[in-house]
Amino acid sequence: KETRPGEVFITIFRTIACLLIINSHCRNIYPFYFLAVGGGHGNAIFFVLSGYCLANISTTFGRWYHRRVSRILPITVVVLLFGVLLDGFKLFTDVEFVDVVCLFFDRYWFAWAILLYYCFFYFIFLKGSKKKVTIALICYIIGYAILYCLFVDRSVFSVELEGFSPFKVYFYFGVFIVGGLVRLCKPVRQNNGANTKGIVWCIAILVLSCITWCVEYALIMVFNAGLNFQFLIHLSVFIFAVGVLILGIELNTSLILPDGKIGALIKKIANSTLEIYLIQVTVQPILPPMAFPLNWIVFVGISLGGGIALNAIYVYIIKKRNRS
Repeated sequence: KETRPGEVFITIFRTIACLLIINSHCRNIYPFYFLAVGGGHGNAIFFVLSGYCLANISTTFGRWYHRRVSRILPITVVVLLFGVLLDGFKLFTDVEFVDVVCLFFDRYWFAWAILLYYCFFYFIFLKGSKKKVTIALICYIIGYAILYCLFVDRSVFSVELEGFSPFKVYFYFGVFIVGGLVRLCKPVRQNNGANTKGIVWCIAILVLSCITWCVEYALIMVFNAGLNFQFLIHLSVFIFAVGVLILGIELNTSLILPDGKIGALIKKIANSTLEIYLIQVTVQPILPPMAFPLNWIVFVGISLGGGIALNAIYVYIIKKRNRS
C-alpha cells in the first residue's frame, strides 16, 4: 500500500489523542483524580487532524455526508444498545424516557458532535476558498466571545462540562475549522526536509500553552480562583492543537513508525479511535469495583482491545458488503 502524504504523523498523533482521552476517563480509577487529565487536549488533537484530513471536498453533500454518517452512526447505535444490554435495562426503571435519551446523548457526545460538525464543515470548505474559511473562522471567534461574555456562567467552572455541553461543542468546532484552514494554507511537506526553526517554535508554543493550561486549571480546581479567565483553558487547548498539527507537518518526512508489533499496534489504535472511544464510555459506568492498578489495567485493556476488535469486525463487514 502506498503511503499517503501526512499518513505517518496523522497516525501517530491520532494514537496519542486516543490515549489522552482514555486517560481522562480514569477519574474514578486513579487514586488521585487530577491524574485523569488530557481529555480536552486529546479531543482537540483529534478534531484538528480531522479538519486537516477533510479539507479538500470535491463531491456532493449527500454523498460526502452519507459516507461519514455510515462510518459513525451505525456502530455508535450498536454499542449504545450493547451498553443497554450490559446494564440489564436498569436505566429504564422509574426513569423518564427523555432522561434516558439525554443520558445517551451525553455519554456519546463525541460522536453526535462530529455528525453535527460535518453539516457545517462541508459548506465552509466546499471549493476550498481560503477567504471563505477565514471569514467563517472570524465569525466563529466573534460568536465564541459573545457566548462567553453573555451566556457562560463564570461563577463556576463551565467551559468543559461533562457530556454534550453546547459551549464545549461550539468550542471544538473552531478547532475543526482551523485544522482544515491549515491544510489549505500549509500542505504537508514532501521532500523538503524538516524545518528546524519551525519545529523549535512549535515546541515552544506547545510548552507555553501547556503551562497556561496547568496554571489556569490549578487556580480553578485547587484555589477556586481565576474563574473569570477560564477562557484560557480553551485558548491554550486551541493553540496546543494547532501547534501539534504544524509540528506534525514539519516532522512528517522524518517520522517513521516502529517496525513489528509496536508499529502495527499504533496503526490499529489510530484506525480504531471511534470504536475505542465508544467502548470506554460504555464500559466505564459499569466497571466493577477493583483495587488500583488492577482497575486501570482492566479498563485500558477493555477499551483498547475491545475497540480494536470492534473496528476489525466493522472492516470485515464493509469488505464483505463491497464484494457482494
